[in-house]
Amino acid sequence: MAEIMPSVRAAVAREMTARDMSQAEIAALLGVTQAAVSQYLRNIRGHGAGINDALLRAEARKLTERIVSGKAHRDDLEQEFYAVCRLVVQR
Repeated sequence: MAEIMPSVRAAVAREMTARDMSQAEIAALLGVTQAAVSQYLRNIRGHGAGINDALLRAEARKLTERIVSGKAHRDDLEQEFYAVCRLVVQR
């Protein structure tokens, strides 16, 4: 799962960017540094994991909505990410 997590974070960061969120805002919501978000967006981190990209994008959209709407709480965020990891690996 650890090798998939950066891909999930990168997909969520891209979804948040599409919603005109700043890297600093994304970093605060995801609990990572702004530098990590920058690397996700520039494909330095979180690419090439060999997973189903269409499924990952769909799940990233859902998770982004949960995070932005406040339905996914910061304390539970890691579990939310792992749930997406498990889903994309199983398919």
